[in-house]
Amino acid sequence: MNRMKFRVKDVFKDDFGKGIARIDPDVVLENNLNAGDTICIYNDSTKNQQRL
Repeated sequence: MNRMKFRVKDVFKDDFGKGIARIDPDVVLENNLNAGDTICIYNDSTKNQQRL
């Protein structure tokens, strides 16, 4: 699994609670991501991390 570190900005009001992540288009191209890809987001301070 590739690990990347990003800064998270405020969520759009309409996206809150929907499990939507908006990623910069340049990051998408650089990392060969596609719409619908599954990503794992966690906080560095999270002690119990779960990956699927």
